[in-house]
Amino acid sequence: MNYHRFKKKVLAPLVVMPTMLGMGMALAQDTIIDTSGIDRVTAAAGENIATAAEIQTRVNRLSDQADELMEQFAEQSKIVDGLEVYNAQMRSTIDE
Repeated sequence: MNYHRFKKKVLAPLVVMPTMLGMGMALAQDTIIDTSGIDRVTAAAGENIATAAEIQTRVNRLSDQADELMEQFAEQSKIVDGLEVYNAQMRSTIDE
């Protein structure tokens, strides 16, 4: 390949492309981008996250209350079972 062909096929694109890209980037820097939509979406997402955190706190509290009630129920059930056994023993004692 002679030098003139090399210049035309390889060297020219290597010089022209960065220049074109540089001009495009310079134009892009002057462009004003409207980010209000992104800001609204970000704000809405933040509100949703805050709401989800509040709901999760409430769910955790209700779950803890349910666990406490189940423990109380289990304790009361044991007491009732014990009283039923005691009543049965007392009935048999009275019947004798």
